[in-house]
Amino acid sequence: MSDNNQIEYLSLVELVDHYNLDVSAAELHGLITGSVCTARLNPVQDGWIKLLIPYDPMEGYQLGHLSDGLKVVYNLTSIALEDDSFAFIPVLPDEDASSEFRTGELASWCRGFVLAYQQFNQQNGSLSEDALEAFEDLTEIAYAEPGDGEEEEHNQALAELEEYIRISVQMIFDDLNPTTTIH
Repeated sequence: MSDNNQIEYLSLVELVDHYNLDVSAAELHGLITGSVCTARLNPVQDGWIKLLIPYDPMEGYQLGHLSDGLKVVYNLTSIALEDDSFAFIPVLPDEDASSEFRTGELASWCRGFVLAYQQFNQQNGSLSEDALEAFEDLTEIAYAEPGDGEEEEHNQALAELEEYIRISVQMIFDDLNPTTTIH
């Protein structure tokens, strides 16, 4: 994590690698973000961690250490979503990575978000029409693949999608957590 409380992509890559998780760094952050959005509706605190390691042969040892590291990411994500200045940013590879890799990670981020949202929105927290449309768009983006064309065009399209995801997630969070904050 950086000094300004922003979660860094490479920090999540290290966490994923260290615990040999079966998700990408972007998917991990999407999963955490979906869990933050639905936390008020989820009766099982920290249940989202078990999505990452459903069976821990070390009888809780690995899960306990993993959850300590992930709680920091969870808390920073929660703080960003609750911030009145729209501080939330999905954790994705930076612009130096290839557009093909960035597209794959963007899709993975959305898959993680959608999985957590569907898993933990058991009480069917209601979304406004706009937020529901945004969620449906995130579900579609989860299947995004790189297209043909210039790298510059891809980078522009990715920047626009990242901003759309940021705004969409904030809208979904606000709908599901109306007393937390008003934007």
